[in-house]
Formats: sequence, C-alpha cells, structure tokens
Amino acid sequence: ELCLLPQDTGPCFGEILRWWYNSETNHCETFIYTGCGHNANYFTSEEACLRACGEYRNSGI
Repeated sequence: ELCLLPQDTGPCFGEILRWWYNSETNHCETFIYTGCGHNANYFTSEEACLRACGEYRNSGI
C-alpha cells in the first residue's frame, strides 16, 4: 500500500517541496524532493495526500 511506503527524496539535486503520508504519525507531511526517482508515497499537495491516504488517518492505522 502506497501510504505505508517510506519517504523517498530521490537521488538528484533539486529542492522541490512535496508531500508524503507518514504512517508513524498518521499525518501528511512535507519533504524536500530532489526532482527524480520517487516511490508512490509522493504528492504535489496536502489535498492529494489526504485524498489518497486519509482513510489511514481516520482509522488510526
């Protein structure tokens, strides 16, 4: 499940603000994405993160 994947900043050198779902805190959080290579737990907005992973937050998983 994508919401359980770890944060993946990627191997490049950019600095782009993105969102990921932290299953340990049950919150969508920002991180600095490097611009290439990421897993599925990667969102361009908090709204998109909550749409995809909000059910985890509500269930406390």
